[in-house]
Amino acid sequence: DVALALLINLEELYIDGLRYDIFGLGFRNMTSLRKLSLSGRNCFMSGLTNATFKNVNQITSLNISDCDLEDVEKK
Repeated sequence: DVALALLINLEELYIDGLRYDIFGLGFRNMTSLRKLSLSGRNCFMSGLTNATFKNVNQITSLNISDCDLEDVEKK
């Protein structure tokens, strides 16, 4: 996610093949990011935790429709 940190004006991001369940500190710099889509043939996210979207809290649209989530952490 360090390489993506330089994309501070990016408003939409479509990621396929994601293998980690937490968006790291590099995403914190992407303050213009509003739309995030993880949906695709290769979404390997197995679960969501309370920390998953901690560094992308500015997101207003999230697509995880094709991810085979097995676990979602409750508050």
